[in-house]
Amino acid sequence: MATNPAEGAAARPSEAKRPLGTFANIWAASRRLIYERPFAVLLVLLLLALAVIVWHMYRQQAARMEAQALQSAKQMTDALVEFRTVYTSEVVERVRHRGIPVTHDYVRIEGAIPLPATLSMMLGNRIGAQENGTQTRLYSAFPFPWRRAEGGLDDAFSKDAWAILSKKPSTPFYRFEERNGVPVLRYATADTMRAPCVDCHNSHPDSPKTDWKIGDVRGVMEVITPLSVPLLQSRLGLIETAALMLLMTLGGLSIIGIVLSHLRRVASEANDLAQKTHRANEKLEREIEEHRQTNESLIAAREQAVVANHAKSEFLAFMSHELRTPLNAINGFSEVIKNETFGPVGNAKYREYSGAIHESGQHLLGLINDILDLSKIESGKDDLHESKIDIAAAIKAALNLVGQHAEQGGVRIDLDYPDLLPDLRADKRKLKQILVNLLSNAVKFTDSGGAVTLKAWCRMDSGHVFQIADTGIGIAPEDIPKALSRFGQVDGALAGQYQGTGLGLPLTRVLVEQHGGTLDLQSEAGVGTTVTVRFPAERIVASAGKRSLHGNI
Repeated sequence: MATNPAEGAAARPSEAKRPLGTFANIWAASRRLIYERPFAVLLVLLLLALAVIVWHMYRQQAARMEAQALQSAKQMTDALVEFRTVYTSEVVERVRHRGIPVTHDYVRIEGAIPLPATLSMMLGNRIGAQENGTQTRLYSAFPFPWRRAEGGLDDAFSKDAWAILSKKPSTPFYRFEERNGVPVLRYATADTMRAPCVDCHNSHPDSPKTDWKIGDVRGVMEVITPLSVPLLQSRLGLIETAALMLLMTLGGLSIIGIVLSHLRRVASEANDLAQKTHRANEKLEREIEEHRQTNESLIAAREQAVVANHAKSEFLAFMSHELRTPLNAINGFSEVIKNETFGPVGNAKYREYSGAIHESGQHLLGLINDILDLSKIESGKDDLHESKIDIAAAIKAALNLVGQHAEQGGVRIDLDYPDLLPDLRADKRKLKQILVNLLSNAVKFTDSGGAVTLKAWCRMDSGHVFQIADTGIGIAPEDIPKALSRFGQVDGALAGQYQGTGLGLPLTRVLVEQHGGTLDLQSEAGVGTTVTVRFPAERIVASAGKRSLHGNI
């Protein structure tokens, strides 16, 4: 029977999903088993945990037993070495000068005493026989003829020990292994040639090697420690511990079984409570839906307000543009009359009035220009025309517009910035407007004899920074937000003394933010004001800075 390709293609996705479905089935079955047979599941888990704990304890006890065996073997070795040293210096050296022979064959030779190595091995074996069956051996690759049977390298361990200790005599060599069916620790240290032994070994007629030097490895001292008794004790203790833990586990399971039966009753009551809670949640969801609809109404109202504000900005921009045309004519004609361009004016009062008209017109034109700039930015129709700007030249251009006003008011302007500053990528006209607005404000609110300081610096991590600080009348900290708001006049009593529209600082902040920067104003009434403008680091132009202007104006 032929197979429809479309049916085969439709079957493949279901086959691809089968593993996921199998996992979901296993998970569901596990959850059902836990819910229906919690005691059995808990018993299995606890037994597994008990097995892991017992295995871990066995590993720890084995490691502890090995460490203790190593420590015991080291102590035995150190004791035999010390005994051999004392015996050599205090006994052998004394009797040798009196003609008493010191030999391995001391039993057969009357009046002789054993060699230090022979006596050390005897002492080690007797101590081991009385305690735990520890044995000591002394062997070498160059045994004397009478010790070839027992003093040579007769197995793999002795050969490995000789090979390793010959290269590193200061480091012990050991291995845990079975010997004659008994687990043992074989601990070997290098037996090096001492000064009193060199001449004896080199001059002895039966010596297999006659070119010994001080420090050469003469042989290997091995301590063999049986581990059967410690292992048996460790296993018995582990069995007792496991039995105790099993009893405690069964007791705990009994208590848990009682608790689980109680929890089942509590779960039934909780199920009833959950149903009541579900009905309450449904009621709460209906109330939330009502609140959501209310919020949607508020959002719609907010959007309408945004649209209205945008329309207001467009209207202000349109009106400002329309007002500038006749105002420019008024300013032009009043300036012609004030300057008597076409001849003298008959009455001096007319000249005075025309000057007042021109001054008021200029003030009104500045206000209209500020409103127009703000409206353009708000409506999104004011783009940045960026270029590479020389900082020193930008500051000089701003000072050319503000310097005369400062000089007339008796205000000193100080400059403080490095000789070399990187160029700034920004809108040249708007940067000039930012600096002129801030310097003009500082000069306007500083009395005669005061000072305005313009600082500038640049760092690769923080970007360009301009800071204008004055010693003027200052602003109370709580009035700073008002000073940064549009048409904000901090103190109405000063309105006649310091003319202004209240748009200078807000417009400056908007221009700075248009460049991705920030404007920070710090002030204190009667002390002065500091305005800090920061342009982001990505606006730094990587080129050598230009020489700046210095001095006071």
